Amino acid sequence: MIWPWIAVAVVAATAIGIWLYWALSITEGAYLGRRVVALLYDWTSARYDRVKAITWRQDGAWLIDPLVQRLSGIKDPLVLDVGTGTGRFPAALLGDGRFSGQIWALDISRGMLRHAYERVKSYNRCRLVWQDADTLPFPDGLFDAVVCLETIEFTPRPQHTIHELVRVLGPGGTLLISNRIGRARWFPGRAYHDEELSAMLSKEPLRDALIHNWNSFYDLVWANKLGRATAVGHGADDLEAWLRKPEHLNSGTAEPYGPWGEHGSHKAGAQ
Repeated sequence: MIWPWIAVAVVAATAIGIWLYWALSITEGAYLGRRVVALLYDWTSARYDRVKAITWRQDGAWLIDPLVQRLSGIKDPLVLDVGTGTGRFPAALLGDGRFSGQIWALDISRGMLRHAYERVKSYNRCRLVWQDADTLPFPDGLFDAVVCLETIEFTPRPQHTIHELVRVLGPGGTLLISNRIGRARWFPGRAYHDEELSAMLSKEPLRDALIHNWNSFYDLVWANKLGRATAVGHGADDLEAWLRKPEHLNSGTAEPYGPWGEHGSHKAGAQ
């Protein structure tokens, strides 16, 4: 009889449909590799800001004010934003008159970087780089603050990603990351209870870790790297020429991102 085979086919098609919905919609390609993640964000970059708008309303109070206060004793601080998306965080920080440093912002999606450029192009202290978070193309201890929001759950090795973030953070520098809590059960091995996350952070040279709620989908995690912060950061340096040296590029992917979607020199605001 053909009916059992039809039933099997229906069950199989349903299972495949559920898996695709989980893999492509709920987890946004997180378990399918960085190329799929980048492609999905390229496709959705035009509507990303509308989807995320509700979680941005209090970014000044939750993100910018605390970071500016932590950086207040550093002249010309240099900040790294990993997984910058459409440039929401750099634009908010640069729009705060108390911040006088420089920001480097990385993302794996060129579509997102196009929108980030539009958001930060009026500033002359932000540089965009097309690069993933697996191997950051910077030397140890370069940045006064490293930020990675809504990103770690999309990296294949979250502990390694945290290690990279801490590696490029200078002594006494500020680390700000987020931990997925909304739909967390759908992100096995990528979202953590506080105890698990604290254990991960304890493997790095960090102190004063603080975990608190940000919104319905994420907690925020603040910490400082061991050591004493410098009084003068690298925020007044021109690092673009350094980044373009072949020995500092990660597998040929880390490049300053041009304003028209091309690879090339890009200083946001420069025409």
